Amino acid sequence: MGEGLGHIMSLTMLVGKLKEMGHDVTCVLKNIESAPRLLAPLGIGWMQAPRVPPLLRRSSSRNHAELLHRVSYGSVDNVMSLFVAWKTIFRISGPDLVICDYAPTAALIAGKSGIDVICVDNGFSMPPVNATNLRAPLPPILPGYSHVPEELADMEERVLVNLNTALARMRMPELPAFASIFRSPVWYRNWPQLNHFGMHSPDRHLGPIFSEAPGIAPVWPKGKGPKMFAYLKAAHPGSTKILRSAIAYGFRVVAFSPDMPDSNIREFSESNRFVFSRVPFNLALLPDDVDIGVWHSPTGAVGRSIEKGIRMIFLPMHTEQILAGTAVARAGLNARIVTRDCIWTDLFDDLLAVPRKSQALSWEPADITAFASKLIMADGGKQHQ
Repeated sequence: MGEGLGHIMSLTMLVGKLKEMGHDVTCVLKNIESAPRLLAPLGIGWMQAPRVPPLLRRSSSRNHAELLHRVSYGSVDNVMSLFVAWKTIFRISGPDLVICDYAPTAALIAGKSGIDVICVDNGFSMPPVNATNLRAPLPPILPGYSHVPEELADMEERVLVNLNTALARMRMPELPAFASIFRSPVWYRNWPQLNHFGMHSPDRHLGPIFSEAPGIAPVWPKGKGPKMFAYLKAAHPGSTKILRSAIAYGFRVVAFSPDMPDSNIREFSESNRFVFSRVPFNLALLPDDVDIGVWHSPTGAVGRSIEKGIRMIFLPMHTEQILAGTAVARAGLNARIVTRDCIWTDLFDDLLAVPRKSQALSWEPADITAFASKLIMADGGKQHQ
């Protein structure tokens, strides 16, 4: 489970459904801060996932090999540490099935240990693999970069050497290619039109999981002017800029930002056009007349925006969010991706000029029960051979 609320809540609903169906579920989490609030009421236990200090931020990575090299696979010692940690977790917990959401090391070691593996993904962490040529480079992930195939293939080979050296030390079979770590069966919690790498495997896309999370109802300031809803992190330099510009433009703004400094909240609140909360809002309670929604990523946002016809602005914080937002725009939805400073008034004018259009009937969310059932079907088998 990651750090974004949309990500955490969708997975909580899946594991909650599995528990309801009678399965014994244990979660191994990257971040455990939300576990007492989300998992404890469901009777689901959790453990901290193994981690190593990242070398660099993943935003500068050109392909999945470089991303993993920077955050975990940069040395054989790092790889060995993760391999042994995951193998120990599986030895202690004794799972019959390992369900992974962007956990390539867990999937690899589970498969090598003879445990069935299946992945849940939004489209980014399980890129399409060339089934007839595993050595074909995976798709690049850095938009706007002039990709040199030889450089991408070289990075995959560097990471493959580290992985196979560690596997050899553990007396496990080596991988024939870097792409082998992405060959587990996968169900996508997304629509095929919004896959990060273009439409593929439409029969494996089950739709997004709409959260049933509790939250407060958003209430907009009284008066005139268009309505904006914002879910932003102050760590992004554009967050305060867009809120300041939106208030000056005439928007009535409701914002959730858990890390917004008090000085900014006081500044924005002086306008009487700004309502702020550090407590999450219930997105199901967003009214139908919200004009623009501002988010960092489509996760948790795009489904509600589509069904209500809300125009979207994305301020991505890293490459995966850039790709996700680009996919939304590529699908013809009313979305703009902002990756650098812009003239906000022009952007607001441009989006508000686009007619509102709800598309709920053509973009159905996932059926949680059916999704959970597919995860436990005999769909895994031996992986990463």
